[in-house]
Amino acid sequence: MKPESMIGALLPSNNPKASLRGQIETATLRLGPWGRETSSVPSLPVRTKPLWWQIQGLSYTASGYGSRIPTSRQVLYGNRWRRIYCTIYSNSGTCWIVVNGVRHVVTDY
Repeated sequence: MKPESMIGALLPSNNPKASLRGQIETATLRLGPWGRETSSVPSLPVRTKPLWWQIQGLSYTASGYGSRIPTSRQVLYGNRWRRIYCTIYSNSGTCWIVVNGVRHVVTDY
């Protein structure tokens, strides 16, 4: 399963730029070092902003698995849109953003 399918961002076959850009949803950010989250920030805005290779229907890696796969989503945190990345192996993955060099888990999108 690719990261885009995990968060519901599969690209439609007809004009993906027009149908995906500008959609705003919400997410919950679990704050704290990777694996040791201590608090959460609910209802952060999330937008869909696919990269060029996602628009073309390509995968970041040949297998679709990896430790830092960029997704087509961004979350607004600290007055800055931050790309959501996914660490995915086998059939499960964890989505996260980087803030000041620390990974923070993103859930509920």
